Amino acid sequence: MNQTLFRSLIFMCFIFLVQNTLLKAQEDEEITWRDRIFFGGNLSLSVGTITAIQISPQVGYRITPRLSAGIGINYEYYKSSGQYFGSVRVSAYSTSIYGGNIFTNYVFLKNFPTDGISLMAQVEYEGLSLERKYFQDYNSSGRFLLHSVFAGGGIRQRLGKRSSINVLVLWNLNETQYSPYYSNPVLKFNFVF
Repeated sequence: MNQTLFRSLIFMCFIFLVQNTLLKAQEDEEITWRDRIFFGGNLSLSVGTITAIQISPQVGYRITPRLSAGIGINYEYYKSSGQYFGSVRVSAYSTSIYGGNIFTNYVFLKNFPTDGISLMAQVEYEGLSLERKYFQDYNSSGRFLLHSVFAGGGIRQRLGKRSSINVLVLWNLNETQYSPYYSNPVLKFNFVF
């Protein structure tokens, strides 16, 4: 997908979300500025031929009760028991992956099918710094920045007045062979408080 088309698609999605939010803002209850700030993130652990331990704290702002935006940082310890680059087998290795993300999400259906559960849409940009020799070119050194844009949706389960757990199914819209995410869709769990 070329970048101009992709950016236009993201811009149109954002305008759609803002427009719907402004129309529905009158329906939703008012909250204070302190209630608008939230913290959260996710932790993940995967073990097997590939071991991945990830921590991703986030901070965000509830623009309206339904529309939120925020930023986060990512760190992942990644260990492989072996990998092939073409016909060359690379022995076991470990590396650190780090970067950041920005996201926006919109709750389009509150209390569905029961009280406390909401359906939401999310768009996210993520930039990750990866070592070239493990993800791009085995004979190379240094790092490169991998850009990923995710879009999708999921369920938000309210746990309290300010806390919830989100289960998201996101598609990497510019998936490449260098991505540490092996296939679409990507399943993410995060906590908000």
